[in-house]
Amino acid sequence: MGSRRLCFSFDLWAPWSADRCPTRPRRAPANDHAFRSISDRCRALAGVVPWVVHAQAKSTLPRVKRHCNLVIDSSNLGIVGSSALDLRRLRYFASIVHLGGFRAAAEAENISQPALTRQMQLLERELGVCLLDRTTRPIAPTAAGRILLKRSEALLAEASFIERSLRHLKVSDDRTITVGVLQTLLDDLFPRALLQWRVEYSDLDVRVRGFSCEAIRSLVVAGHVDVGIVTLPVADRRLEAIGMADEGLALIAAPGDEDGAAGISFEEALRQPILVFPEGFPTRSLLEAAAHDRGLQLTIQGELESIEAIKALVRAGFGRSILPLSGVMRDFRDGNLGLAVISDSAALIRRIGCVYRRGEQLSPSVQALILEVASLLRALPRPGGSKSVSLAPR
Repeated sequence: MGSRRLCFSFDLWAPWSADRCPTRPRRAPANDHAFRSISDRCRALAGVVPWVVHAQAKSTLPRVKRHCNLVIDSSNLGIVGSSALDLRRLRYFASIVHLGGFRAAAEAENISQPALTRQMQLLERELGVCLLDRTTRPIAPTAAGRILLKRSEALLAEASFIERSLRHLKVSDDRTITVGVLQTLLDDLFPRALLQWRVEYSDLDVRVRGFSCEAIRSLVVAGHVDVGIVTLPVADRRLEAIGMADEGLALIAAPGDEDGAAGISFEEALRQPILVFPEGFPTRSLLEAAAHDRGLQLTIQGELESIEAIKALVRAGFGRSILPLSGVMRDFRDGNLGLAVISDSAALIRRIGCVYRRGEQLSPSVQALILEVASLLRALPRPGGSKSVSLAPR
């Protein structure tokens, strides 16, 4: 029976200087302590997963580069073959299981759905077993899939830790922050917060990834983003969550719609059909729960995944919608939408917070950015508060 190995390789570079000249006595590379720490982390995998782990270190270029190979021997899984398991495919598999489908996983992993399907087919072919039950909704792992998921999650977490540790050794990466942001915040609020933040942190680069709440959480778990701004609560024990602010919802209507411009209760807002997000979206779930508590019924005129598509249809006079304030305030200020805060339902409040990987810490620059976003969220009109007033299009 052949043995299959999962390989994870990386290089550590030490700065070149005159005192590294071969004619002089050798000094320890500046990042030797980091290398030893990461190498120890690799060896620690042997006690985390029931696989044989070999952490090998060698100097491929004396005094200049250190190379480390992490090799996972999975022969005790009963897997036959000679090619190496792909760590990326294991991550794709875990995303599909946690998100319940190929579409959500493809979005979270930034890969096309056909490509993701192909990767799963290759993984199942290599292992010789079926890993996913594609007849269920949401998609569920088979018995073999559950075994693979349990044994690979610890490995994926450790591999992500190693990768992030290496990335922070580089000065260029230390100057880059990657943030996952809800689409409703990207229209206006987050860009304004970013402008304020750059006054003090103009030397840092920010990479923004706008996705759904579920996709952002998966990106944080996978280590693709440093921090995510999502709706709370978060049940994933792999994440730490910090509350930022509460945000209300508002009824939006076409400019000139007198009913839409007037102050309105939740019951009045539901007297006409509305455009909504598909089932499973946090805002849709919030509306359904609030309507159920009051014995009301949602009359749905259409379902769209994009907040921009919903607002475009409302502007064109094709119905109304109830959306988070942060996603519609700019349109109201520009006179493109009529807007009224729904002020009589405490249930129509969503909690916004930030999430990051458990065991890690947010840098001061990331904390400052989160505070800027929280400050703007708290400045929005609040249901039942002093700013809960009727708003008419200008």
